[in-house]
Amino acid sequence: MSVEIFLVEIEGNKIPQNAKVDRFETFDGIHLRYAVFKTELAKTKGTICVFTGRSEPIEKYFETIKNLQIRGYDVAIMDWRGQGLSDRLTSNRRKGHVTTFENYAKDVDVFMGKIVKQQCKKPYIALSHSTGACVLTQVLAEPKTADLFEKVILISPFYKFEISTLKNIVVRFISAFLVTFGMGKLKATFLEGMPKELKPFDSNNLISSDKFRMEREQKIIKANLNLAIGAPTFGWLHAAFLSIKKINNPKFVRNIRTPVLILMGLGDYLVSQKSIRKVASNVKNCKLIEIDDGRHELLMERDELQKPVWAAIDAFI
Repeated sequence: MSVEIFLVEIEGNKIPQNAKVDRFETFDGIHLRYAVFKTELAKTKGTICVFTGRSEPIEKYFETIKNLQIRGYDVAIMDWRGQGLSDRLTSNRRKGHVTTFENYAKDVDVFMGKIVKQQCKKPYIALSHSTGACVLTQVLAEPKTADLFEKVILISPFYKFEISTLKNIVVRFISAFLVTFGMGKLKATFLEGMPKELKPFDSNNLISSDKFRMEREQKIIKANLNLAIGAPTFGWLHAAFLSIKKINNPKFVRNIRTPVLILMGLGDYLVSQKSIRKVASNVKNCKLIEIDDGRHELLMERDELQKPVWAAIDAFI
């Protein structure tokens, strides 16, 4: 299902300078939206490729993109399959669906080959969040794609749900059962709350303590409801469980040779901090930095909580 490709601009979230937006066809015929933003500095330091989390459109990262441009980097970013203005995988645009995270990883490889390497200058550095960080970890550990990036930043990587062992087992079993019997596109309605664009800010939410940035995302979605997405399908959940099982295998992540920076908020109770520490300890060239009070979306946090995040990124890149 294709829609018109453009960037959504609202007051307080203007499109970064020197933007180019288009779509590309990935390995299986799905069309993905992407954008490239060139720095205004006379000479670029390289390209930072941004890989968002589940449900996050390109527009949510305009502020981050501007911060990277100011630092002298070009930025390349895409919408994952099934979200943003990339092709959706079900007739209901509100369903967050994918059959396997391997397809996400293949999309990264195609994006780098068709777009980034053709339009952007080296060195290539990846900056990824949550589900995007999960996918990038898989990309780094696979021999075919191990050398795509010179450095990789993983923010709040999704290596395990922060839920009880019993809930984990139950959800994993139900997801596998439904996928086996052809019902993977059913929405996991128990994860469905009020639509993101309508949900009032709650200071106790698990995402960010920054009211302005949370409400800004709502305004972006309201400006173009084609960006909206709801709960994941059981197919997505099944794919996620298979991916995180692979990543939590020490032998798999020990294949990673690329320098890695992991940033984790100590106030993040959406993904497992224990699993992040475990994976980090098994990656040879990895630095883990823990951010006091930071919740799941560190790049959408209050300015004072973003300061140590950007200090760590600056020191790493």
